[in-house]
Amino acid sequence: MSRFLLPPVLWLLFVQAYGQHTAFRLRTIRVEHGLSNNRVNCILQDQLGFTWVGTDDGLNRFDGNAFTVFQHEPGNKQSIGGNIIQDLCEDKDGRLWIATGDGGLCRYDRYAEPSHRFKNFRHLPGDSNSIPVNTINAVLYDTSGKIWLATSGAGIVQFDIIKEKFTRINSPLRSTITDISYDLSLIHISQGIVR
Repeated sequence: MSRFLLPPVLWLLFVQAYGQHTAFRLRTIRVEHGLSNNRVNCILQDQLGFTWVGTDDGLNRFDGNAFTVFQHEPGNKQSIGGNIIQDLCEDKDGRLWIATGDGGLCRYDRYAEPSHRFKNFRHLPGDSNSIPVNTINAVLYDTSGKIWLATSGAGIVQFDIIKEKFTRINSPLRSTITDISYDLSLIHISQGIVR
C-alpha cells in the first residue's frame, strides 16, 4: 500500500517547493523616468488602478507607462495647494484627499471639470472655519465618511466632507501628530509635543 502513496506524496512536496520560488521583478523609478522628486513620502493605488506617488516636489500619477505631475502654481487656485505631499487617501466616491506639508488639505476630483479638479482647504488667519494649520502629516478616511487629519501644531482635526467643516479634536495646544490609523473600533495616533 505504501507503494501507491509515495508518488502522490512526492508530487505534493514538489508542488509546495515549486510554489515558494516566486521571483519578483523590482524596478527603481526616479526623476529621470518622469517622477517629480526622488524623495517619496507616500504611495496609493486608486479604484481605477492608477498609482499616485506623493513626493517633496509634487503629486505624481502613474498609469503604468508615464507620469502626470501635479505641482502648485502660485496664483492659480485650481492647482494643487502645496508641493510637499505627506499622505494620500481615497474616499468611497473616488476622490483623492491629499495631505500637504506646505498647503493644507487638498481634494482631487477626477470627475469634475479639469479647471475644478483641485479644491484646496488652507488656513486663513482670522477665519475660524478654515483649517487650523497648513502642515498636514497624515490623512485618513473612515467608514462614516469623515476625514481625519494629523497635523503639526493643531493635533487631530476632523473634517466633515458634506458640511466642509473642520473640528479640532481635544489635544494639547500646539501638539503635533505624526500619523493616524483606523480599525473598526478605534482611531490610533502617533504623537509628539511641540514646545
